[in-house]
Amino acid sequence: EKGIIELVQAVAYVSRRFPEIRLMIVGDVLPSDYDAGKNDFLEEARRLGLLEKIIFTGMVDDTRPYLAAMDIFCLPSYREGMPVSLLEAMAMALPCVATNIRGCREEIVDGVSGRLVPVRDSLALGEAIEVVLADELAARLMGQEARKRVLQLFDERHVLAHQLEIYDSLCRAKGLGALTP
Repeated sequence: EKGIIELVQAVAYVSRRFPEIRLMIVGDVLPSDYDAGKNDFLEEARRLGLLEKIIFTGMVDDTRPYLAAMDIFCLPSYREGMPVSLLEAMAMALPCVATNIRGCREEIVDGVSGRLVPVRDSLALGEAIEVVLADELAARLMGQEARKRVLQLFDERHVLAHQLEIYDSLCRAKGLGALTP
């Protein structure tokens, strides 16, 4: 469901123009989970001759050093809620490419703070990655816009304060009194 097959296909496409490209997969499948997708991904990477271009970090407690090493962040998921990984990448001022699904389209303004592509479309994903990689200045500006967007709309303190205001107004409307002093 994370679109990793499309991601490796997109990397194969992009590697024709950018042969130095590397793909870093941060995280892993939990041992308690059954996910045949990982095996499918490895087989597709092997078939495309890309295994040597892929870095597998495994499970990590802190993604910041890995995000800091990236030039671009991709999240080609088929479905998400509000993907925290995308917010973390945006907070690190990374230009991001993600699928045009719920959550991602709330976080990214297409063409401004990132790029949105159709689900399960490895060619569109590859083309979007190429566009970002081809213009370093535009990519940097996109990353800066992404960081601004996260700080303005998704900062945890602001989100929690807003939720508290909503709960407080609901409690007052029901005659239960205020939650906050």
